[in-house]
Amino acid sequence: MPTYAFLLFCSVFALVHACAPSEVTKERTEESVTGETVTESNRETVDAAGETVADVQQEQVPEKTLEDTNTTEERVEYQPDATACNIPSQVSDPEAIRTEYGWLVGSKVGNVRVFKGIRFAKAPKGALRWKPPVAPSCWSDVRQATSYGAQCPQVVAANGQVIGDEDCLSLNIWAPASATSASPLPVMFFIHGGGNIGGSSTQALPNGKLLYNGQYLAERTGVVVVTVNYRLGPLGFFASSALTKESPDGSAGNYGILDQIAALKWVKENIKAFGGDADKVMIFGESAGAVNTCVHVASPLS
Repeated sequence: MPTYAFLLFCSVFALVHACAPSEVTKERTEESVTGETVTESNRETVDAAGETVADVQQEQVPEKTLEDTNTTEERVEYQPDATACNIPSQVSDPEAIRTEYGWLVGSKVGNVRVFKGIRFAKAPKGALRWKPPVAPSCWSDVRQATSYGAQCPQVVAANGQVIGDEDCLSLNIWAPASATSASPLPVMFFIHGGGNIGGSSTQALPNGKLLYNGQYLAERTGVVVVTVNYRLGPLGFFASSALTKESPDGSAGNYGILDQIAALKWVKENIKAFGGDADKVMIFGESAGAVNTCVHVASPLS
């Protein structure tokens, strides 16, 4: 079967078998209606409100961080440590959102509330490299969710430069301002493309526009939109007999897929606070993200 036909089948199959809004727009726009821009020179993101947020995507990964793997680390299950959490029941900011890990404050663009760079797992480096993702630590203060997280390490094909940061497991949420936990809206969970070796949830087009901007879907269709970063290339899909031997369940590789599953679990636990319905989450993606969608449809872990 030709590759394009397989990808089309995966996307259609995933849409049919997932809980989704009654109408899903098929129109793909290459330009964000909010005008959110990432310039070629400084990779800054500019939202519709005119705020400029420094984009950290171009940070080069220090070579030494790729060499300190601790192969004796035991596997840690993805679940928060309730005993370590000391989350206040209330905070002074009325716009703050309480998650299972702490309070967050985002921004508002038009009629949509935007939360950027939300950590859904600890940085997968050092002893956590080539391991299943581990739930993030809790915090007691109110954190700003107004800047996108770093993209995961990858090689730029044009010049061979390594960009990104291993501390990259974050997600972004766009929710209609009218959404409430009492009347939650369907959720659309998007997985970016890039052959599982490149790309990010904040990838820019040649014209500088943000490619995967959830503002349009949230504003026009009344859904909560989530985009996610996941480990790529050898850090996300490397498999070896040595890793298999140290794995408690005898498996290795597909860490990028496990990252996506961890993000889905985070959404299941927390999306209600953002006005999303945890029982109506539709997974979809572009290119490699569409293939990964098929994996989640078939996997009981998802």
